[in-house]
Amino acid sequence: MRTILVVILAYGVGCALLPLAAKGGDSPATKPSATQGVSDAIPAEVRQAVDQALATYPRGSGQRFKALEAALADWVKASPLPAYEWAEKLPNDTAQRHDVGGAVVGLWARSDFPGLSDYLIHLPNNKGYVTLAFVLAGRDPVAASAWAAKLPKDKWPMVMGPIGEVWGKSDPVALAAWIDTLPPEQGAYGYGWTASMWGFRDPHAAAAWVEKLPEGDARTDAVARLAGTWLRRLPQEPDKIKEWVRQMPIPEARKTTILEQLDKKK
Repeated sequence: MRTILVVILAYGVGCALLPLAAKGGDSPATKPSATQGVSDAIPAEVRQAVDQALATYPRGSGQRFKALEAALADWVKASPLPAYEWAEKLPNDTAQRHDVGGAVVGLWARSDFPGLSDYLIHLPNNKGYVTLAFVLAGRDPVAASAWAAKLPKDKWPMVMGPIGEVWGKSDPVALAAWIDTLPPEQGAYGYGWTASMWGFRDPHAAAAWVEKLPEGDARTDAVARLAGTWLRRLPQEPDKIKEWVRQMPIPEARKTTILEQLDKKK
């Protein structure tokens, strides 16, 4: 019985068809398969193209992702729900279900975003929203933020973090400005990411922003994350960072913990 190894990259964009010839070593047909027997939904030729792309390009490379999208694009466009359900049945680890789900969700979002959103919104606590938030933020963080702001409350924890992580890497100031427009109960899910990402660019400006955040656990988390980032960014300022933590109105127990962690990172 032919078996095939499948490990699919998470999320991203691009659909260019790249060469899929294996480069040395065992061919995909001789590899054990994580998806064989999971579902018969995936067409055999699609499975073969996916396996060959995985065997050809290293994990994490843009070439691999483009080849995977090229392999999956037609199937996802024609049968997005079977493709999504197939991905969800893969073993629960980051090398399989997470990566396959990212590719499928990204393609589905591109071909039929309303259909995908309508499907996901009826699923309780579905991690598909996490993947979708990553995909949308990677393409257009402003559009992703507008989409996230309109979601029901139970979806906020799943989308604010991914958007904060992606957008914060490219423009933490714009991210912070968006967070400030949200009601605190929604924006709080992005405080930590914003503080941390902004801290890599300008920890002093990030500190001034954190000082103005509403009181609560989310602000305390932002203080902790920024303090760690600040120390990595400006290791010559440990005393200044500690003094900033000490003057922040956060619980004393957390304050002590943050200061102890800063000492360990010296």
